[in-house]
Amino acid sequence: MRTVGLGLLVVVTLAGGCRSARPPASGPIPSTPSLPFGSPSPSPTVRIHVPPIPDGVYETTVTRPDAERFGVFDCDPQDVDENTGHIKLILQAGRFRSDITANHPIFHPSFTGVYTGSRKRVTFLFDPNTGGEGADTLRWRFDGTYLRFKVLSALPEDPAGSHLCVARMQYEAHPWRKTE
Repeated sequence: MRTVGLGLLVVVTLAGGCRSARPPASGPIPSTPSLPFGSPSPSPTVRIHVPPIPDGVYETTVTRPDAERFGVFDCDPQDVDENTGHIKLILQAGRFRSDITANHPIFHPSFTGVYTGSRKRVTFLFDPNTGGEGADTLRWRFDGTYLRFKVLSALPEDPAGSHLCVARMQYEAHPWRKTE
């Protein structure tokens, strides 16, 4: 729909800018029919309120014993290897990237998205191209060296609670050290 609107705008602009006394050799420019549904409306915009978490690189390591401690083996044992290892979280002006490396196979080692929030809350909104539909809302605090999280919610919710279980393990198992 936007292409049609822009195309009409270009035609109208070019036609209005010609200002020749005679119509083109092929005859006058036919009028374009009006669109039955009106002008395309702009897409809704998501308002991102970037919380005051300092931009930078934060790192932590999540282990199999952490998975045991947070009950991931009970929630969804298949999520243990996929969500344990060394995690690097990069925060930059409302965008994030999370990379996991480990000495075992990981099928989805990188996630990206945007984050929004307030003074002490942050919500990571995962890019569906890298992390599926989802949003993790956390309370956070930073002491100048370590970033600490407390999971408030993890969406989508599932009957087994596996997403919440894994989110708690990843964010809460250990403080995240600011490395850059």
